[in-house]
Amino acid sequence: MKKRIIPALPQPLIRFQHQALNRLRSRLLEDLSREYWAILLGRTEIAGLTEVVTIHEILFPGSDDYIEHSRAFLKLKKSYIHRALRELQARPELNTIVDVHTHPFCRSSVGFSGIDDADEISFARFLHERFDGLKYASIVLSQTEYSARMWDY
Repeated sequence: MKKRIIPALPQPLIRFQHQALNRLRSRLLEDLSREYWAILLGRTEIAGLTEVVTIHEILFPGSDDYIEHSRAFLKLKKSYIHRALRELQARPELNTIVDVHTHPFCRSSVGFSGIDDADEISFARFLHERFDGLKYASIVLSQTEYSARMWDY
């Protein structure tokens, strides 16, 4: 039987330091003409039946880190992801990487696209195969709301 990578249930509880979520949203949604991206580094702990992810660091790519960057699509250079993973490995107190991207064309409700699903399944598989015990979550932001999920192998 082949193992699958699936979103874990229930949805994660993601905790930010004071005003960090507002700063993240403001920066990623400042320009609604393009999708934007960030990586969050954090620590996941189990509290009862809930996985609580506490965010410690927010990493924003520079304009040179994007390969493609439009209103409904973005693609990042692998070197940006590798830098983030090296930063995570250098900090033993952290065990979680969270990717965040925007759907600026969505005013309110937001969901992950089929492209998001395929990319995140591939990335979750990569992380599982190369990093023991590393947790992975993802967030997508609309102009006013968000959706989040934790990935599990």
